[in-house]
Amino acid sequence: MKTAVIVPMKNELRGLATLLTTLYAQLSPGDELVVVDAGSDDGTWEFVTCFAATHPQLKPLRVPGAYPGAARNAGIRATDAPIIAQVDGGNLPNAIWLDTIRAPILDGSAEYVTGNSKIMPIWTTVLGRRIDLGSIYGAVSLRGRWIRRAPPPDLPLEQTSFKENAAGGDSVCYRRELWEKAGGFAEWLRFGEDPLFVNKLDKLQPRYTFAEDAVVFWQLGPGLWDILVRRCRSQRRGLRTRAMIAKRWRQVVQYIGLGSLLAASLVVPALQPWALGIWGVAAAVQCVKSFKTWCTRAHPDIDQADRIAQRVAGIVLIPVLDILGVLARIVGTAQALFQLSENEADWGDRVTEYLNS
Repeated sequence: MKTAVIVPMKNELRGLATLLTTLYAQLSPGDELVVVDAGSDDGTWEFVTCFAATHPQLKPLRVPGAYPGAARNAGIRATDAPIIAQVDGGNLPNAIWLDTIRAPILDGSAEYVTGNSKIMPIWTTVLGRRIDLGSIYGAVSLRGRWIRRAPPPDLPLEQTSFKENAAGGDSVCYRRELWEKAGGFAEWLRFGEDPLFVNKLDKLQPRYTFAEDAVVFWQLGPGLWDILVRRCRSQRRGLRTRAMIAKRWRQVVQYIGLGSLLAASLVVPALQPWALGIWGVAAAVQCVKSFKTWCTRAHPDIDQADRIAQRVAGIVLIPVLDILGVLARIVGTAQALFQLSENEADWGDRVTEYLNS
């Protein structure tokens, strides 16, 4: 059965050759690889069209200004494939990703499949030793042993919640008819369209499964600034309405309190010892969580000397990254509160309309 792999991207020239080569090698005869460029200016579009000239199963599509949801919709409309698979530009699937993630659909056991995700390694060399910054960044940014995991093994799949376990954007595969019944992705969102898509699909209650061996390596950065911007946006995204804020009010109070204390201590020096103590406790709590995550996740196979260097790097970098992460969340929280009226008018009404359509 024909499968189309939809890849939205913008300014993803770095690693693009590896991504396209890896995906193209997994296509079966009749499959399509649809790359949707949202208006890149770094040479991404030129590379894609050049690659397509010698790879006939690649279909390049350019939609300047399209957000991820609009890009995915455009890519799906450009193909007649009954099975849709998705990978985001900048990420990298493993060599068996496509066959593994579509297998449950081909054998009729599922209509929607979520693949696995792991942090993409970011290798650097310090004093002659290789260090994977990606695993350190990932422990700070994404808590828990797993980024994605299967539903609890002791709970029958039919008793699990689709919207709690399914992903909507990267490393997923589903029957096209689900996309058609849902009316596609929300097109007006810069980010956050994928959980909305899952919420809408939840009404259809599709047969769902998790493909653990279909792994996509997720690019967090590639740089530290990119990671902090992502963290700020993630915080802002989770506080778009009063209902969202009410649900996460403890977190809002925490970050507004830390931000206010920091600002006050800069104006009133007498407050600085108190600010330092409270910030120290907050940072310590975050560091404990990050170290726990980092230690429980599997690390790449590296020799003993590099493993020691990796541990030293984690001990040094995790506290710094956690403090920067808290600052990013403070900024994201403040932005969400300042933009609340605008966000509610835009987000609330549009989401209601989208989910009810």
